[in-house]
Amino acid sequence: MARRIARSAIAACAVLAGLPMSAAAQSVEEFYAGRTVTLVISFGAGGLNDIAGRLVAQHLPRFIAGHPRIIEQNMPGAGGLVAANHLYNAAPQDGSVIVQLDRSVAQSGIRGAANVKFDPLKFTRRPGSSKMPAPSRWARCSRAGRSTR
Repeated sequence: MARRIARSAIAACAVLAGLPMSAAAQSVEEFYAGRTVTLVISFGAGGLNDIAGRLVAQHLPRFIAGHPRIIEQNMPGAGGLVAANHLYNAAPQDGSVIVQLDRSVAQSGIRGAANVKFDPLKFTRRPGSSKMPAPSRWARCSRAGRSTR
């Protein structure tokens, strides 16, 4: 049992490393030009993580080719599981939704928590997010062979 959990954790880390995946034939700049990207903040409004998320949303368009408009949406609940479940099951899988999650969300999925409705191995980190201060991480979701990159 412990080895199975360890193997799952190692596999999750490999996926979370943000392995490059090919998206569509169009360039990233063409894809994001004129688009609106929703940043789901998995914390309540007014807290430190909310402020950090809104600060990132304010400056993020400068660092994405095509300079999309970023809107913030708070989705607190269950330590980030509500936002993670939304990203995996309800949000468009086309790169128009990213989420700010607590680092424990993927661990909850690997441990098989009851409220987890997503495959934690399908979440990938935004490249460079390991340099972001704890406890937040930025994630995207890819499933069924489609990537949101």
